[in-house]
Amino acid sequence: MLNPALTGLKPECVTRAFRDELGWHVRAEMLELARGAASADVLAEYEVLMGDEGEVLNLERRHTRLRADSVHEEGT
Repeated sequence: MLNPALTGLKPECVTRAFRDELGWHVRAEMLELARGAASADVLAEYEVLMGDEGEVLNLERRHTRLRADSVHEEGT
C-alpha cells in the first residue's frame, strides 16, 4: 500500500498492481476530502512506480471521483 507520508492522504484500497521491466506499478484510491456524508467523500486514484528495493520512482495522481460514483475500468 502507498505510504501516507508520500501524499498525506489516507489509503482506501489498492485497485491495480503489476510488475514490468520498469518496476512495480501500483494504483491505490486515497481519501482526498472527507465530507459529512461518506457518499460525498472525494477519492483520488494515484499510481506509483516503485523500484526493486521499494523506492518510489514516480508518483502520479490519475483522477478523482465521489465515493458514490461508479468505478469505470480503463477502456470502458
